[in-house]
Amino acid sequence: MGASDVDRESLGVWSSGIRKNEANGFDTDNEASVRQWSAMAAGSAQKVRSARESENAKRRARVTDDVDAIDVITESARSASSRNGFRALLG
Repeated sequence: MGASDVDRESLGVWSSGIRKNEANGFDTDNEASVRQWSAMAAGSAQKVRSARESENAKRRARVTDDVDAIDVITESARSASSRNGFRALLG
């Protein structure tokens, strides 16, 4: 998801908040109210971004763990293969 998607998401949160305020009878023409909702939308977008970054970090860690496990298995197989070959030479 790119920056423009996050911006659209922020705008969606902001506009849904304005609609909710209008439905509850709050003054959405008030500049302070609009600033407050803008700040809340920016905070929501930051939470979404942080959650995505956290998930990506977890995914990278899982891939690293998988690669490490494959390296261990490969090294074990090489070691076993060389031991068996050495034993065959000793006869």
